Amino acid sequence: MQLANIRVASGDGRELRPLNVEERKATDAQMREQGSMTEGELKKAVRSVTGCSRDNLDTMLMHPDAKDALLLDPVRKLTRSDKLNTLWPVLPERVQQRAANIWRRGKAITLLGLRERIQMAGGSLATFDGEVERLLDAANTKRRRKVQPITREEFLAEPLVVRRLEGRAAYARLILRRAFEEVMAGKHPKEEGGCLFRSEEVRAAQLQRRIDEQTNNHLVRHRLLILERLQRDIVKEYLGGKSAHIGRVTIEVNRDLREMSGKTAKEKAQDLGQRLANFKNVAEKLEEAFEGKDVHISPGLIRKARIAEDLGWTCPYTHHSYDAFQLLNRTVDKDHIIPRTERASDSPRFVGHHFFRHQ
Repeated sequence: MQLANIRVASGDGRELRPLNVEERKATDAQMREQGSMTEGELKKAVRSVTGCSRDNLDTMLMHPDAKDALLLDPVRKLTRSDKLNTLWPVLPERVQQRAANIWRRGKAITLLGLRERIQMAGGSLATFDGEVERLLDAANTKRRRKVQPITREEFLAEPLVVRRLEGRAAYARLILRRAFEEVMAGKHPKEEGGCLFRSEEVRAAQLQRRIDEQTNNHLVRHRLLILERLQRDIVKEYLGGKSAHIGRVTIEVNRDLREMSGKTAKEKAQDLGQRLANFKNVAEKLEEAFEGKDVHISPGLIRKARIAEDLGWTCPYTHHSYDAFQLLNRTVDKDHIIPRTERASDSPRFVGHHFFRHQ
């Protein structure tokens, strides 16, 4: 998709054009040879292959996922690194395949482990040991004089590991294979006629699907079905089941459902990390407030303090400020917008809360 989205122009051409078949194949070949590219290397490769004077690479590479998309083969990247570039070719093919399989499973292997496998495979250790000595000398030459040099044992024991390509593909393998073939044939899979093309009619139909059918997350689906049942019960109880009297229904749902929907695994991890940081920050503020006092900071108190922090420690009804001691002594407390008896969950992320001042 990176190749399909690149646009270039040469000479006085005003409009940027997509890469042609030969240009895509040449750029793809360089990527496969190296296993990965930096942003600078991609720009250099495209501009060298096309001879363009203008392109959209600077803008395209601003996307947060653009850098990750430039890693094609982590194992190839490692074997082309300074650590293994000259050592890898001296390994027997059987040892290369075994090491690659270990790395692809996310496990580490050391040079000592590679040496032992060469020995078990009946290969020659002389060339391997000679290259290790050369690499060790080069590594110690780069180190500062005051830094203790690396010993041979330490060099051989250093773990070699690659970054695993994780995450969920947006489409099935068959579709992804067809998309790749279309890109390498000079097409764009998302344009009309491509395997990823979706007409306006198809998009409209997708938008009209039941919400619980738009996710395969069992927890989200379960909550949405509960919401649907709640709506049906409201119509039955207050309107005698006559839904024709309702023109529109708006329901406040879990913020997680709105905030997490459509996010990548990386974005979700960042969001959860921020929440954990918020939890720790609030807990630290409570510890500072109660320093020297015999106060047990319970999870329930931290939960209340997080809500108070979100509200700026101000009552939304009276607009009076309050502190952690008033929170502890229940001078102020949670006001459930949705009655507690009507909700199984008491989570601040699932149930709306405010604080009110006791009279």
